[in-house]
Amino acid sequence: MPLYKYVTAERIDVLQNGLIRFSQPSALNDPWDMRPHVERLFTDNDLEEHVTASIKPESDTHMIDFVSQVIQDYAKTQGVTDNSLDEIRKVVTEANDEFPGELRQLFEGAFAETIEEMKQVVPQLVDIIPEALDSAVGVLSLTERPDHPLMWSHYANNHSGLVLAFDETNEFFRSPRHGQPDDAGSPRRVKYSSERPKFDPLLNL
Repeated sequence: MPLYKYVTAERIDVLQNGLIRFSQPSALNDPWDMRPHVERLFTDNDLEEHVTASIKPESDTHMIDFVSQVIQDYAKTQGVTDNSLDEIRKVVTEANDEFPGELRQLFEGAFAETIEEMKQVVPQLVDIIPEALDSAVGVLSLTERPDHPLMWSHYANNHSGLVLAFDETNEFFRSPRHGQPDDAGSPRRVKYSSERPKFDPLLNL
């Protein structure tokens, strides 16, 4: 079954050049197209399960290893030390032995502060999701009807433009996306909804 695209007469260049625009989501008529409402990126439980659980030390030994690695990584970026990880670990262990509990208290305080800072960044991350979509996604809007009067009026300059026909069976519409079966390049019907899609948290997506 052919698919159609209503265009103005000036877009005859699509046929002349063999090129057609895939629009960014922000350029679509409806500003809410492809902009689901995101309540938050993750819940506290998600944060614990997917982020903190993997790095939170289970014992003093793990904490010392973690702190030592952080110190070495930071020192290398500042160009202030060539000490081996074993040397750094020895110093950290001695400090922990001399002041029992203080290193863990400092670590847990810094850890809690980092988690709170991550939460503060969430609104900013939510705001850049549409920008990320714009940089990664292009949409070619087509229709199954070449004779819709409103489409002719709105998209073809008051019935003075053109309707381009596309062969849906052409391999162009079957191009693989990294070999995945859920190919995003295949034509898909638009799903209309009276409610705006919502993700809470976005991690569910």
